[in-house]
Amino acid sequence: MFDINRKVMLLIIQCNLMTVVFLGTAVTVSAQNITTDGNGLEKSVSTSVNATQHLQSLDWLVGQWELKSDDVHIQCVVDWSQNKNYLISRNRINSPQGRHIASIHIIVWNPVSELFESYIFCNDGSFGNAIWQRYDDVWQVSLKMILFNGESLTSTEFYTPVENGFTWQSVSRTLNGTPLPEIDTINAVKVQNLKIPEIF
Repeated sequence: MFDINRKVMLLIIQCNLMTVVFLGTAVTVSAQNITTDGNGLEKSVSTSVNATQHLQSLDWLVGQWELKSDDVHIQCVVDWSQNKNYLISRNRINSPQGRHIASIHIIVWNPVSELFESYIFCNDGSFGNAIWQRYDDVWQVSLKMILFNGESLTSTEFYTPVENGFTWQSVSRTLNGTPLPEIDTINAVKVQNLKIPEIF
């Protein structure tokens, strides 16, 4: 058993509305396609796809959002980086008990794994990473967090784009391998003029 403050902290850390992988400068993936000409001679054709082109499939995340339930109130501002090689989300999570956590999440295409990956950094020292995979219109995010006190937190999150926003849900949540309650689906509503504290 653990006290209510610890429960609140776990809920706040768990509500990761965005995610992160940091590859830095411009990333371009090149491939060689071997074809033959009319005389049967081989020739190569180079094609390139950069990180920005891959990230366009997550462009629906860009904006200012609020997600509210009886247990948590999440605010986030998602925007492109200056060179558009990754998406940055700055988040603030408020609990009914008055506890607040600020975090930064960065999403980038990984050309080695050919997946979207992400890292999360919180202002209390917690950090984590995640893998994003798309199944039809639903994005599944497999998340692993190391909390500031050394404990481990895992979950599977689902993001589903809908008209004028998206929904978010967190299931299969564990703390050090012990199951935690699921977080039911929450609707993200677009808002304006959010003020999110910087942590870097």
